[in-house]
Amino acid sequence: MTKFMKEIKDLELVRLNIQLTKKCNQRCKSCNSYELDCADEMSCKEIKRVIQECCALYPIQNIAFTGGEPTIHRDILELAEWGGAI
Repeated sequence: MTKFMKEIKDLELVRLNIQLTKKCNQRCKSCNSYELDCADEMSCKEIKRVIQECCALYPIQNIAFTGGEPTIHRDILELAEWGGAI
């Protein structure tokens, strides 16, 4: 079990929001996401493991991929297809 999962084990989760990336290709005046360091982002394998662990522990009904801009994540299509099938 990941450190993250230990911290949230007592919660009742039905919606899972996963920030795929902090990267963003926009330059909105109200946000500085495009300036953030993205070196610590999870791999596709790590994201899938977190989702699997959450689904095993909680009655997850909805998974949302967020960001930055999640559609520029290199694995967005694989994750969306995989997440929709579980």
